[in-house]
Amino acid sequence: MANTSYEKLAVTPSSAASLASLPKSSTYAFFSVEDDDIRVRIDGTAPTASEGIFFGAGDSFEVCGLAALANFKTIATDTGNASLKINYGEDGSRNKIGIFNRVS
Repeated sequence: MANTSYEKLAVTPSSAASLASLPKSSTYAFFSVEDDDIRVRIDGTAPTASEGIFFGAGDSFEVCGLAALANFKTIATDTGNASLKINYGEDGSRNKIGIFNRVS
């Protein structure tokens, strides 16, 4: 992966968060969920505590495609705060777009 970078994103239950440090050239991101459960959407709509794709604390997943990353939003599912550790890069295949791949 060329042009890699890293971000730690705080995820709260009060409002959906977008990727704050998404590099313009990134087409791939690997996420690690820590501290609490989250929900995620990649269609630009804000998830809620009960709507969106669920990932639990300790899960990891991938998001591929510039549009999916640009539209990424996440929220914590209950009263606790979560954090996402994110590694960004470029997916040379460019075949996958908006695919979540749970790897845990």
